[in-house]
Amino acid sequence: FLEFFPTPSPPRFGTPAWRITAPVNLHRGEITTIRLLAKPVVSTPFLYLREFCQWFGLRELIRFNTRVDYVGMVGSAESGDKMKWIVRSKEKKCGKVMEEIFDAVVVATGHYSQPRMPNIKGMDVWTRKQIHSHVYRVPEPHRDEVVVVVGSSLSGQDISLELATVAKEVHISSKSLEITEGLSKVISKYQNLHLHLQIESLCEDGQVLFVDGSSVIADSIIYCTGYSYSLPFLDTKGMIVVDDDRVGPLYEHTFPPLLAPSLSFFMIHKYY
Repeated sequence: FLEFFPTPSPPRFGTPAWRITAPVNLHRGEITTIRLLAKPVVSTPFLYLREFCQWFGLRELIRFNTRVDYVGMVGSAESGDKMKWIVRSKEKKCGKVMEEIFDAVVVATGHYSQPRMPNIKGMDVWTRKQIHSHVYRVPEPHRDEVVVVVGSSLSGQDISLELATVAKEVHISSKSLEITEGLSKVISKYQNLHLHLQIESLCEDGQVLFVDGSSVIADSIIYCTGYSYSLPFLDTKGMIVVDDDRVGPLYEHTFPPLLAPSLSFFMIHKYY
């Protein structure tokens, strides 16, 4: 059975789904209207998954609105017995709790649900708007604002370019001023788009100070600073270590050596 471990609303930016064209994920032999789309739109992943399930008859194996609260080993890896897993889940609508035993578990919850916030001096006293890219949706709320975008990776670039069409000024804070040729050309096209080094501190009056000595008075700060790993439901008796930036040990980012093949991880590694 496939079960869902619900997370906060999915981020619009920072996930590979927004960086690929639809046909890349299509399997040979599938017939789908998604082939007609040159670029993915918001509904494309949903349409593809729905057709995929219909094509292979997977719908009856999926439990929607079901939260997995606990996944733990039955027995021990050293016992020599075949490893099994207990899975405790709860149906959202009726509150029914189920405990089942499975031969194998695939953890496919991803890692784009727990926003990572930087530790910047003055964040706690800066009284204006601060959000993570996880909750960003559209640029319109930032019309005519001075916005600082922290991070110049994929989500930072995409959000900055959107904001540049409506904001008064957009200031990108980056670890380095060495950027790709493509981003450099884009920045040159927008007179209101500026690149800075990292933020040194935030001031109570709305001022943002950068390490290069420059500063701006900003209305909003958007942190495009990635995500932390979080697997609160998984109990491996310490055989898998989950910290802010790593899940391991995993062979090929997939199999824990001591627990394979009964436990595996799908799409746990990060894209840079």
